[in-house]
Amino acid sequence: MRIREQLERIPDLAVEVELTRDAPNPGPERVGGGRPMPGSRPPLNVAVIDALRPILDPEDWHQTPLWHLVVAQRAARDELHTAGVPDAELPTPAEFPTYASEAGWLLATMDQWQAVADEFAYRFIEQGVNDCYSELARLAREPKLVVLRCPLCTDVLRPQAGDWLRCDSGHEYPGAARMGEQAWPTAVVVESFGITENQLYLWHTRGKIRPLKPDVKPLYWRPLDVLRAMEGGGRAG
Repeated sequence: MRIREQLERIPDLAVEVELTRDAPNPGPERVGGGRPMPGSRPPLNVAVIDALRPILDPEDWHQTPLWHLVVAQRAARDELHTAGVPDAELPTPAEFPTYASEAGWLLATMDQWQAVADEFAYRFIEQGVNDCYSELARLAREPKLVVLRCPLCTDVLRPQAGDWLRCDSGHEYPGAARMGEQAWPTAVVVESFGITENQLYLWHTRGKIRPLKPDVKPLYWRPLDVLRAMEGGGRAG
């Protein structure tokens, strides 16, 4: 999902999180298995309450989804100031930040800050938006989307026509259907994805990836499984 789509979705996600305030935590997060007493309230989700707490004091910002968005907005504004864009030409920042105000500011100025931000600043802003979005999506109980990254430059791989994946730097890989049909030997996987055999076998021992036929040498792997293992576990052992 692109940063613009995440920013457009964040205010609605915040509303969805609000709707879960009085709902019990589902799945393994839920504590206890007994039946609730008639008339009793479900257990409060403290993480939801924390995420919805308004930011009134700078000391209160840290480690909430909104804090990540506020930091991203300030980084974008700093980049515009550095480029010589005066405040008079920018939307007025909200005195008390909200998900809607910060996402709206970043959307309204996106063409401007994307044009002037260097690669480091852009990655920083993108990461802040993604951290906010991911945490809100988790609290709203949306299914987690698998994000695949290019093994050469770590840019996000985006679907293209004809079942191909391409990153913003132009590196291209077969899409899910094409990859699902392929099987690469260890040597090809190591060379194509820039990893070591030790890393590949470490993921195997940790259950993150499996060879297609463990009793056949050399071992063959699905390249899509390797990409998912890279995203989930990084390159380091």
